[in-house]
Amino acid sequence: MERFDLRKMMRAVEEFRVTNAVTALPMVVAMMKEDVNLRSLEGVRCGGSLLAKEVIAAFKAKFPFVRLLQGYGLTESTGTAFQAVTPEECERWGSVGRLLGNCQAKIVDPHTGIALPPCNRGELWIRGPMVPPAELEQLLQSHPEIVDAAVVPYPDEEVGQVPMAFVVRHPQSNLNEAQVMDFVAKQVAPYKKIRRVAFVNSIPKSPAGKILRKELRKITIPPTFSKL
Repeated sequence: MERFDLRKMMRAVEEFRVTNAVTALPMVVAMMKEDVNLRSLEGVRCGGSLLAKEVIAAFKAKFPFVRLLQGYGLTESTGTAFQAVTPEECERWGSVGRLLGNCQAKIVDPHTGIALPPCNRGELWIRGPMVPPAELEQLLQSHPEIVDAAVVPYPDEEVGQVPMAFVVRHPQSNLNEAQVMDFVAKQVAPYKKIRRVAFVNSIPKSPAGKILRKELRKITIPPTFSKL
């Protein structure tokens, strides 16, 4: 649909026998007000804001055979990091489910960065394979003296990993590491800043043009981190 329309969505669910739908809180509330019986629907995933227990109860009363799956993610994680999956987890109202298997997370003291024990308030740190560095690579490639660029994670004892850039300069360029880092730092949030730069003659790529990050990571991992 060019723009969201609840009734059109409902008709599409019925027509195409949709089994799972991804929604936000306003959509869940609106679905309860419509006089429909979505027989094909098995699960509704909801994120974006907390679902009140009253809303969950009303939804379950109207759609008793539909699982309401809550999840949690954010822009920086490029999607869901926590998700209720099993029927038992869906019944834990007020919970966003378990941490996805390909992610790591911890609660830390925002002033020290030290991990906190359970039941403490702090800052949530999430790490996983979903956040490709395409944004940083496109930004680097926009520099007039850069022909090509690739970004990979570099091990860091304090924060785990930091962005490292491999840069191919124009033949006549004298661009240095500090200038590359400053160029990026002026245009991104602090956590996205490039912390290391290596200048290379070319970026390794597959026949399809995909950056071979594993080849670059072999170059970046110091001996002290090779056994981690």
